[in-house]
Amino acid sequence: MSDNNVSIPVVTVVCTVYNHEKYLRACLDGFVMQKTDFPFVALVHDDCSTDNSIKIIKEYAEKYPDIITPIFETENQYSKHDGSLMRAIDRHVKSKYVAYCEGDDFWICPDKLQMQVDYMEQNPDCALCFHDVEILYEGNTPPVKSLYSHLHEGRFSGDEIIRCWTVPTCSALMRSAHYLSRPYDRNFAVGDNVMWLNSLQYGYAYCIAKKMATYRRLDSGWTLDEFRGGKLKVAKAYERQVRHLNLLHSYFPNVADKGISDYITEYYARLAIIYGSNLNIKFFSSIRNGLKAGGLGYISQFMKTALFYIKVRI
Repeated sequence: MSDNNVSIPVVTVVCTVYNHEKYLRACLDGFVMQKTDFPFVALVHDDCSTDNSIKIIKEYAEKYPDIITPIFETENQYSKHDGSLMRAIDRHVKSKYVAYCEGDDFWICPDKLQMQVDYMEQNPDCALCFHDVEILYEGNTPPVKSLYSHLHEGRFSGDEIIRCWTVPTCSALMRSAHYLSRPYDRNFAVGDNVMWLNSLQYGYAYCIAKKMATYRRLDSGWTLDEFRGGKLKVAKAYERQVRHLNLLHSYFPNVADKGISDYITEYYARLAIIYGSNLNIKFFSSIRNGLKAGGLGYISQFMKTALFYIKVRI
């Protein structure tokens, strides 16, 4: 597509970078290797990295000016916690579709974008297309063999997406109108969930059962870091997840109600076990809130979670 001889991309790849020097070349190589019959651009947004990430981005932008579009910040946007990071990227999106890949992940299939766009062009009711991935464990991150073992060719519901690790971030392709309409709330804990559920208000999610990217699971990632440490830190992380899930239910009613409710019930079971050693007010409030969220199902969830913790201890 073109307008006044200026090529308009069909896909914008959103790539967020912060101190990803060690992994960035693999990420950018995955973009420039793509073989498509349509134009696409990769918005590579660096949020004031203190390593050599900016140097690497400039190198690729000079070598692949038609693909790599760099965005450099003079102050860190993420740390503002006011939506500045989202706005800094979104204003550059002019395409029909948006693909997502953070700077520490990378694509391994040159036909990835073509396959996803072809599917979504042929299926206008599809709002989110994703695919299976390889998992690369680094540092002291323990392997989780079942992380994406449930993925298969076909449709996935909002409940399935919320309840399990279902959409690898580096695999997602969505319609730009949906991507740009996603809400911002500083109390969201997981931005991926917001993108997926917002898209599912407008259509279905489809998985291509082919491993076309590598998800790098780092022991320094926020997801793992937030859930390790002392009991107080872990409890705060669980409480934050409960607030996040309640927000998802508020913003996206009827999209993943069962999955959200099940997840909240599980977190209240975890909280009750953490606080159970002291039998303080937080223990009883966790029990009460768990019963409110899950009914009698909370009891079985509590027992299941308790047995898991005992097994881990042993």
